[in-house]
Amino acid sequence: MRFIKKALISIALVIIVFFGLTFATKNPHDVTLVYFDFLWQGKIVFALLVALLFGFLLGIVPTAVALFLCRRANRTKNKSPDIK
Repeated sequence: MRFIKKALISIALVIIVFFGLTFATKNPHDVTLVYFDFLWQGKIVFALLVALLFGFLLGIVPTAVALFLCRRANRTKNKSPDIK
């Protein structure tokens, strides 16, 4: 079962990387992003990469906090004297 899961994740990653690379090569356009006083001009691929990384960070922080809290709760639960 683990092998099938790893194989499916690997195939999905290869497909995502393939579409990302083909998108990057077929869309070399320049974009201008304006946010209040911030002005950025560059390739669309870099703007999308920054947005992807920002989204990744927004997802990983709460996940890491939840994982830390769950591990801490499990540690304190396992140390209680009521467990036989």
